[in-house]
Amino acid sequence: MLSRFSLALAILAAGASALAQVAPRPPIALDWQAPAECPDGSQVLEEIGRLLGTEAPLPSAPVSVRAAVSRVGDSWSIELVTKIGDSAGERSFTADTCQRLGEAAALVVALAIRPAPPPEPPTPPAPAAPTPPPAAPRALALRPLIAADLGVLAKPGLSAGAAVGLIAGDLRFELQLARGLSQRTAFASKADASLDLQIPISAEILGCWALNQGALEVSGCAGFQGSQLRGAAAGISDPGAGRSWWLGALGGAALGWRLWDPVALRLEADLGLALVRPSFVVEPFGEVHRPSLLFGRVGLGVELRL
Repeated sequence: MLSRFSLALAILAAGASALAQVAPRPPIALDWQAPAECPDGSQVLEEIGRLLGTEAPLPSAPVSVRAAVSRVGDSWSIELVTKIGDSAGERSFTADTCQRLGEAAALVVALAIRPAPPPEPPTPPAPAAPTPPPAAPRALALRPLIAADLGVLAKPGLSAGAAVGLIAGDLRFELQLARGLSQRTAFASKADASLDLQIPISAEILGCWALNQGALEVSGCAGFQGSQLRGAAAGISDPGAGRSWWLGALGGAALGWRLWDPVALRLEADLGLALVRPSFVVEPFGEVHRPSLLFGRVGLGVELRL
């Protein structure tokens, strides 16, 4: 007796499990009007339930569906009206078989009850790494130069030398080295006595900022100039010679004219203030020369940029 009861319970549990695996039919009032060779309403409802599944809850609003199927020539046509709560819709379509028409109608109803979820938005592309700013163009500038110096010697003097510069974008850093020609200055109190003055070596350090770029370039410059001054007396009973250093700060402008790449003509004009002014004294005549407080320099050269 107990074994029969246990068998009955096992059969009931298996049946309940099978029923639990069947997709539940939604609460749909279906009015299905179709010829006998078509699927009946229960089959359509079962297909709707299978499509809906059990993962998401069904709408709480009542659902009613009215379908009228008819044959038109070799195809089948359906007029489908769905109503979910206060929302209603109508669809009509055809199929080559009534079976396919019924499956399509079940799909339309299932989508009306539970619309397909919107597609996930595309993953935005990863932001591009910021592009570093382009490096300022650099060049090495070489040029021989001829310069006229004013205010250092007793008279305007000429010097010749060379310049080397580093160009980085609008900036230029330059070193100039030059040697001046000697000049003779007569003593005021003794006509046959004189002082030979020369700048054996001068060095100038400049920093320039280009105000524009192009074939004609204008720059503002500032820097320092240092020179060694050499003086030698002549025409006196006890001639002598001496050397001393001179230093000044200067500022000015430069004009560059690009003749053709990579050759340019460069003109510089500077005005400065002497910071160290040595005196040349010859006994018994006293001071015979001292550089001026203000000085100037004009230089010209043909430049090669590498």
